[in-house]
Amino acid sequence: MSTHLDRKELKRPDTFLLKAQGIVEWVGQNSKTFFVAIAFVFLAALAIVLYNNFSAAREATASTEYYEIKKGLLDKVKKLDDATEAADKTKKEPKKSEPKIYDLFSVAKPETLQLESFITKRKGSTAAFYAATFLGDNLMSTKQVSKALEFYQKAAAMAPSQALKASAMHSLGYAYELTNDYDKAIDSLQKVLSTNEKQFKVDSLFALARNYESKLDKKNAIEQYNILIKDYPNTDTAKNAQTRKDLLN
Repeated sequence: MSTHLDRKELKRPDTFLLKAQGIVEWVGQNSKTFFVAIAFVFLAALAIVLYNNFSAAREATASTEYYEIKKGLLDKVKKLDDATEAADKTKKEPKKSEPKIYDLFSVAKPETLQLESFITKRKGSTAAFYAATFLGDNLMSTKQVSKALEFYQKAAAMAPSQALKASAMHSLGYAYELTNDYDKAIDSLQKVLSTNEKQFKVDSLFALARNYESKLDKKNAIEQYNILIKDYPNTDTAKNAQTRKDLLN
């Protein structure tokens, strides 16, 4: 087979060159539009970089501030622990196996007020979320549930990720249950389940069923137990769900 190229083939323009020439001609005819578009893309990219840098710096500043306030608070608690331990030794009382839980709003009021102010000032930061959760957890452990609700609500409103949102809503659900506000507890727990965060699924389903039981809504309670029995066969979870379900039938 001949590989000879005739004159027509030799003179045929390259497809790539034709396209490149077309682009050059378009840029020449629309130079203003082209350079405006380039400038817009550049400025948009620059704005994103600056925003990310600003957000990272803001988070770092908030994290450092939270660490310093919490450290001062925990140092005060440690001094109280040391004083209690010294007093117990003097009285020759056995050392308690469980750490004492303090009402931080009483024993470390200046630091807790600092944290409250920090939560407001740094609202939206991850550190502010953890600060609100930290205070909420302390209030729950000292049985101040109504006040704990306020901090869990703040945490849920500013949660920076879906997983942290689920965590805050899970705490809210439990707190609402303790105040016998079953409708709000159910709403919070359903929001937890809607996130599909697996670490909260089992506990949230049980809590949801429990709240339906408290509302005397057997149908929905049994529905939640059936989900647990189906999704976790041959486990203690399924056995416990079956036991609770049998009591409702």
